[in-house]
Amino acid sequence: DIEHVWIVGLEVFVSEPMELSGTTDEPDRPMGGIWIAGGSDIRVINCRVHECTTNGINAWSAASNVVCYGNVVYNNGFVGTGRAHGHAAYTQNPKPSLKVFEANVFRAGPDGQTKTLAFQAYGSEASFVESYMILHNVFLGRVTLGRVGQEGSTHITYRHNAQDSGGIGCGAPA
Repeated sequence: DIEHVWIVGLEVFVSEPMELSGTTDEPDRPMGGIWIAGGSDIRVINCRVHECTTNGINAWSAASNVVCYGNVVYNNGFVGTGRAHGHAAYTQNPKPSLKVFEANVFRAGPDGQTKTLAFQAYGSEASFVESYMILHNVFLGRVTLGRVGQEGSTHITYRHNAQDSGGIGCGAPA
């Protein structure tokens, strides 16, 4: 397993134009984004992530003790034929691991479209949304925190964040 990785000051973007291939929701271009699928003690600091096909920053359950600090993440994702795909940030986390998102700017969707989310911590019966510190961020767009089939998520600190009128949802989105 990878440990103690710091990604600092990196700009990530996809320069190819967004074109959906036929009637599917598969864009004909690279996905882009910062994808943290595993490992421990990962830091993403002062990065700029934009114009990616899917999520800007992904921090999945197998990645433990992740900190995202001071990043600017915007214009990621796309609206396909059936629904929106990709968000500024998408994350899942089981306790005792801790995921910290602090002092970031997360903006939903390309060109200000509102079908993707600024931040999504969302899971299921097998994917947990627990043990988060979400502090001092700016969210331009909707935020979702919760799990399908659960009353709510546990051990989430959500403080001193600024948000536009996109709203925050807790529990499973409607």
